Amino acid sequence: MENSTLDPIVLDSKTTLVNLSNSILAHYGVIPFHETIADVDKLLEGHRKIALFLFDGMGEANLNKFPRSSKYLLSHKEMTIHSVNPATTVAATTALLTARFPIETGWLGWSLMFDELGCPVNVFPSTNSITGEQLPKDLMEKKCPTTKLDVLLNNAGVKAKLSYEYPIQNELGPKSLKEFESQASKYFKEEGGEFLYSYWTNPDHDLHQKGTKAFRVGSDIRKISKTVKKFAERNPDVLVLVVADHGLVDVAYRDVSAFPELQECIEKPLSIEGRCCTFFIKYGKKPQFEKSFARHFPNFYLYKKEEVLAMKYFGEGKPCQQALDFLGDYLALPKDNQLLVNTLFSPKVHVLEAHHAGPSPEEKNIALLCFNK
Repeated sequence: MENSTLDPIVLDSKTTLVNLSNSILAHYGVIPFHETIADVDKLLEGHRKIALFLFDGMGEANLNKFPRSSKYLLSHKEMTIHSVNPATTVAATTALLTARFPIETGWLGWSLMFDELGCPVNVFPSTNSITGEQLPKDLMEKKCPTTKLDVLLNNAGVKAKLSYEYPIQNELGPKSLKEFESQASKYFKEEGGEFLYSYWTNPDHDLHQKGTKAFRVGSDIRKISKTVKKFAERNPDVLVLVVADHGLVDVAYRDVSAFPELQECIEKPLSIEGRCCTFFIKYGKKPQFEKSFARHFPNFYLYKKEEVLAMKYFGEGKPCQQALDFLGDYLALPKDNQLLVNTLFSPKVHVLEAHHAGPSPEEKNIALLCFNK
């Protein structure tokens, strides 16, 4: 195994989404779990009302591809911060909302191996990753319970709320960007709100479906820009922070089952993410696996579990037992735009034009935008 020090695979543990949320906690008088971001600390000074808007997939590189649509947003760029590893919604939004790194929470990625069920689970929708069967909705939360910002802040006497696009949380969530803005304004103007986190699924959905250069993505960014501007102008007493959870890159799929000598080493389905892929290997097959993987997938870094933990790839802090269980024997990270699947275990592959969870700057760099400062 190579001990690479290349920047893309190293977590900057001082300017991540975790550090951003720790700045928010500290600002409201809650003892932070990790380091805060000094520049953000200064930004928050003097502001009691704060809105944190997260637009899924709206990474800095994706904004830069649509300069006309993103002109207003980027004119309010405060700094570049970073996602966590892996740069994917499950890990990144959970990290932001708990102020803790994925290694601490166990929320490592979209699909995690539940040995007690004999299958990987898509943890946000709580479905069997192989069959699509619906599983109990609270399956992951029971296995890896979390305490989020609203609870932490409410316990400190701050009126805080988390809001998600309908129907993620409940039927009350906004169904349009117009409702996104109106509900946020109502919270601060009529409900005495002090902190609001509000989440929207685009442009991530359209980036996945259409790719990073699609016209529809530019349209999404333009609509988001208008929404943010309207809210900021209607609520001049609210500090508005706008972030993404990650960016996306256009991808090419690779099937590990195409190589029999590699496949015969693999004990369980692939899990975590296609661009941050963990392998569980049969007893005695590790040497064969390493040799075969290096032959067929030279554009990937391959790390043993102990190397991953030593690198602190999934973040700082004490690893929870569930995170250690979810990590297989090896972790594969792409050096380019490749994404791994295994059609022997999962014959139905939902092919997407763009994806995330890899170690590239395009996936990890996030523009922190600030309004009404």
